[in-house]
Amino acid sequence: MKKILYIDMDGVLADFNSAATIWLNNNPDAAHLYKGWEDHIHGIFRDLRPIEGALYSVNKLYDSGKYDMFIATAAPWSNPQSLSDKRYWIEKHFGDMFRRKIFTTHRSEEHTSELQSHSFISYAVFCLKKK
Repeated sequence: MKKILYIDMDGVLADFNSAATIWLNNNPDAAHLYKGWEDHIHGIFRDLRPIEGALYSVNKLYDSGKYDMFIATAAPWSNPQSLSDKRYWIEKHFGDMFRRKIFTTHRSEEHTSELQSHSFISYAVFCLKKK
């Protein structure tokens, strides 16, 4: 039986923090509206840069055949476009690998921590850094 693997998107696969910083710097007149609420910026999730090594790592895990893999990600309630943008991002970078295998919620870390308490489910966060 394959182990179930839940992978977070923001900060694990996709570099949300860099995109938020760039957006705030490029939009100084509106920055005060979104400071601390960067996930409410419409369209911010659509074209995030992948975290270095993340796409390669996910593909290696997938190719191993050892895991039933899912994406678990949060989507802010007041930014409904984020749901479609995140799905678009995942499909752009992984094709059909996560087709019908994306969990969106308001707080992904709470739900995946709850799932992790079950012995048959493992949760992966692999923030890979270049050495």
